[in-house]
Amino acid sequence: MTALPDDQRLFDITTIPVREIIEQATNGNEWCTGSGVPGDNCELGHPVSADFDPDIVWFKNRFATPIGKEFLSNKPRCRRCEQVLRNWRDRQDEDLTKAKDWWYGHAQKCAKWWGCTPKRARELFILRGVTPETIASIFRHAREHGSCPKWDRGGCGYKFDGGRRDITGDIKDPGKVKARGYLTLEDIHGQCKSCNSAKGPMSWDDWMTYCAFHHWCEAYQPPGWQQHVA
Repeated sequence: MTALPDDQRLFDITTIPVREIIEQATNGNEWCTGSGVPGDNCELGHPVSADFDPDIVWFKNRFATPIGKEFLSNKPRCRRCEQVLRNWRDRQDEDLTKAKDWWYGHAQKCAKWWGCTPKRARELFILRGVTPETIASIFRHAREHGSCPKWDRGGCGYKFDGGRRDITGDIKDPGKVKARGYLTLEDIHGQCKSCNSAKGPMSWDDWMTYCAFHHWCEAYQPPGWQQHVA
C-alpha cells in the first residue's frame, strides 16, 4: 500500500474510539465504511476529507469503474481499511486464501486452453463444482493427512512444512482437461510444490511411471552394498 505524504494523511487513527459508531461525516467529508474487522479502531467507519487525492486515499478495485463519485458510492472503503480487512481474512483462513489464488490463476490458464475468457472459465468451473471453497477443502484434507501423497499416489511422501513443501493443487492430467473443455474436482489433488513443479504438464500415466522409477532407484540395493556402509 502506498504511503501517504505528510500533507495527505487520512487521520490520526488513535483518536477514533474502538467500536464506537460515528453517525455521519460532516463538513464536506467523504465516508469510509471501515474495515469491519472486530476490535479495529476503524471497524465501523470514519470520515475522510474530500480534499484528499482519491488516487492515494481510496482503494482501487481492478474490476471497478474509474475512481469518482460513482465508484465511491459502490465501494467506499479507504486503502488503509481495505488492507486491514485483507490481512484479517488471510489470517482467518489460509487455505481459502490459497484456494482463491489457485482458482483465479487456473481460470486464466484454462481460458487459454479452451479459447474463452477467464470469466467464462470460472463459470465453467462453478458448473462442475470447482469453487474456491471446494479447492480449500482439498487443501484442508491434505493438511490433515500431513504429508504429500506417497509415490503410488503421485507424490513424494514428505511432510508439508512450507516453502517447496507447501500444499498446492495439481491438475492430474492437463492434456485431458484441455481437450475435454471443462474441469472437475476429480481432476485435482493436493501435493507439494516440489512435486507439482516436477510433474509440470505430464499426463497422469507418465507421472506415475516417473514416480515408480524414482521409487525403484531409491529402494534399489545393489549386491554387496553392505560392504560400503560405514
